Amino acid sequence: MNDPSTNPSEAELERTAATIRSASSEVRAPAELRERVDDLRGGPTAPAKRRAWWTRFPAVASAAVAVAAALLAIVVLPGGGDRSVTDAAPLAALPATEPAPAAETDQPALLAASFEGLSYPDWQGEFGWRAVGERTDELDGRDTRTVFYENADGARIGYTIVSGEALDDPPGAERSMVDGVELAAFEADGANGVTWLRDGHTCVLAGEGVERSTLLELAAWKGDGAVTF
Repeated sequence: MNDPSTNPSEAELERTAATIRSASSEVRAPAELRERVDDLRGGPTAPAKRRAWWTRFPAVASAAVAVAAALLAIVVLPGGGDRSVTDAAPLAALPATEPAPAAETDQPALLAASFEGLSYPDWQGEFGWRAVGERTDELDGRDTRTVFYENADGARIGYTIVSGEALDDPPGAERSMVDGVELAAFEADGANGVTWLRDGHTCVLAGEGVERSTLLELAAWKGDGAVTF
């Protein structure tokens, strides 16, 4: 026979249900939910009188903790998989935060800058585009590195490499094959852009007022094999 003293009262069960309902209505406040979970686990901030019966009834407490934790996960988990190249293209318009990388001393087709194992090309000798700066950013949890180039006319482009799995191509992107490299051209925020893959990583080259044909030529340049894909 069950000992009534070991079973939760109706009032205690109602308080548990109220806690769960309250957590559901407060999903927009992760800090409060964390405190709620801490209380349910009998953390150091929970008053003794509030956690006494939970310590006596672990099954009830575990159920409440599971619900609250699930709600917390819904709030804090970032969106993933929905990012496209159009989210990375605006990085080309941002200011540089670091000096321009130098030319690679033993390889004139490359800069002394790399990201995710991929070296950035040195276009100055072949095309007249010189490196003028670089920056690093985070895009929805992905690290990125952008190297900026300018030509003699003052036009500016940004070459961004994105870590992680490849991003989706922009809707309506125009695909083409240039020197054996598959490229996708697009337009974002008034700037022309081109995207392609190098060793499975998304690369984006974009610039306002720069012809699409120029971007395609630069993106597909292999530098006599120095620029790997």
